[in-house]
Amino acid sequence: MENAASSCVVCDEMITNPICPDCLAKQMRSWVNETNPTLAERIDGFNMSGDVSCLFCGQGMSICAHCYSRDVYEQIALHDKKLAREFMARFDFELRNELLA
Repeated sequence: MENAASSCVVCDEMITNPICPDCLAKQMRSWVNETNPTLAERIDGFNMSGDVSCLFCGQGMSICAHCYSRDVYEQIALHDKKLAREFMARFDFELRNELLA
């Protein structure tokens, strides 16, 4: 097991790309809003404190970008498969390695 203080609470992997769900959600909402404003409204960030600091806002975080992006991808895929594929390319965080393997 990795150092628990710097590991994702979902996948237990070391957080190597520290961008919190709140900051990711802002970027994702903005991008999805360009083609599907209704779907963009469903993308919510959240704060789950941890010992790793977000590169953008500095808040403590404990969920990795990969796990949060996977959750958002799954939400989008339920409603718009084409947009989900574009999302995967744009916000990859190793999603393609996991979902297309």
